[in-house]
Amino acid sequence: MSDEPIDLEALKSAWGKMRALHRVPSGASPKALAEAERRLGVPLPPALRALYRATDGPSLFHGNLVVYPAGGSHEITLGRAAEVFRERGWPVPDEVVVFGDDGAGSLFGVWTGDVADSRFPSPVVEIVESEAEAALGLAASSLVRFLLFQTVLGALQAGGGEEMLDALGVPPSLRDMDPGDLDLDRLRQWADPDLPREVSDPYLAGLTAEELQSLLSGEPPERASPTVH
Repeated sequence: MSDEPIDLEALKSAWGKMRALHRVPSGASPKALAEAERRLGVPLPPALRALYRATDGPSLFHGNLVVYPAGGSHEITLGRAAEVFRERGWPVPDEVVVFGDDGAGSLFGVWTGDVADSRFPSPVVEIVESEAEAALGLAASSLVRFLLFQTVLGALQAGGGEEMLDALGVPPSLRDMDPGDLDLDRLRQWADPDLPREVSDPYLAGLTAEELQSLLSGEPPERASPTVH
């Protein structure tokens, strides 16, 4: 596995460069995290725990990425999200701890099942609403890389984020992209070089939970024809 390109504190600092576009609360209390684990029935993945210790339920770029709060009286919390969306008919695997969404039809969660491939320290799964089981994509090889990709994507789309892009070390070749026609493959390649491109988009080629498990175990799944949702 390649080293992480940045850490959570550096990302949180970068979000402060475009403060008006984000809501970044302080970190979750140990009590709130313990309650989330009680509801989930499993320990939080270390990467997800680290995110919530840094900030509890941030909303980036006016809701283009929303991380659910750890607990409280909200309808959707870290501890309840997977349960809520399963009840609504979303194909959320048991191995996924859902932590947020993009406000446009995709959920995101950290995979807690077996991972034999060291390139994927904290795999982030994208889930789209579908009646089919093949509705999953591998959004990132790690939570930090997922947040880096989403942050740079949001900054490029919003424009005027040069200070943020400087803080994240984004090269000029990516900054020159047309905000209305971003080359997402090129951006993912920079932010997450370990991510297999052919399984990163559930809208073009959705995976089942079994196929995702095979992939994370180091065995590329036998793919059927791409599923369009």
